[in-house]
This record gives sequence, structure tokens and C-alpha cells, in this order.
Amino acid sequence: TMVEMRSLLARRVREKILTPEKSEALKDDFLIHADKEYLVVLLDTNVLTIASKLLDQHILRALDAIQLACALYARDLLDEPLTFLSADNNLLLAAAAEGFATGNPNNHP
Repeated sequence: TMVEMRSLLARRVREKILTPEKSEALKDDFLIHADKEYLVVLLDTNVLTIASKLLDQHILRALDAIQLACALYARDLLDEPLTFLSADNNLLLAAAAEGFATGNPNNHP
């Protein structure tokens, strides 16, 4: 998720939708939010194995499969329902198929 957010912000700067200063402020805000609200899952062999299986089951890019695999791992570790957020419709479909409630931030102005 951290890499995906940095990628999004960098792309928006290249597209001149965001200034570098606004991008930096959004990155800082996101990191504060993530530190309080996210469980960081280490990328290890188990997570990569789950991600590989997800690629066989869903239409996903590699990083999206890793992100979903981390969410699956976190859900099992916490043993509670989680909401999976993404602006990528294929990733949201895969997350829903894996039993997550989903949300698209683009649907919230």
C-alpha cells in the first residue's frame, strides 16, 4: 500500500495534477494515517505464495496480488473483518471474491 500510494502521488506530479509540495503534504498525511490505522505485514515467502495463488485466481497485477495477500494475512492475524480500499476495480473484485468488504475512495468526493 505504501508503494502504491507513492506511485500514485508521483504519477499525479508528472501529470501536473499535483504540485510536488502538495504531493509531499499528502504523502506525509498518509504516512501518519497509515502509522495509526494500518497493520504492516512483512513481505515473506508465505505472503508471496498467497500472492502467487491469487494471480491464478483473479485478474491482478503483481503488486496488487501482493497487496491483497497482505490484507488476507492481516485479516487472519487479527481475526476480524476488514474493509479493503482501492481505486482499482479488478483489485476490488478480487478482494470482494476473497470475502472483504470493499470501498473505492474515488466514490467519496
